[in-house]
Amino acid sequence: MTELMAIKAAVEMSIGLNRKAHVPLIIELSSVVVAEWLINRRHRPWSLRNLFENINYGARQMAGFQVVVTHRQSNGMVDVLAK
Repeated sequence: MTELMAIKAAVEMSIGLNRKAHVPLIIELSSVVVAEWLINRRHRPWSLRNLFENINYGARQMAGFQVVVTHRQSNGMVDVLAK
């Protein structure tokens, strides 16, 4: 859930910063489950539906929205922040 709240905040900030410049937002996750929830609506938990709707609403306003799964070991900064 923490990753989803961070994604929602990133989408909101990106919309605010990129009103004039149409720059896509690329979300890198280490969680395959959260990435699957974002990509496939059928796998989303019902209890988080409002959070997903907010993310989807923001993503529709952007030039591009991409979800990428990156293993923690291959991204040193994520590994440092996670510890």
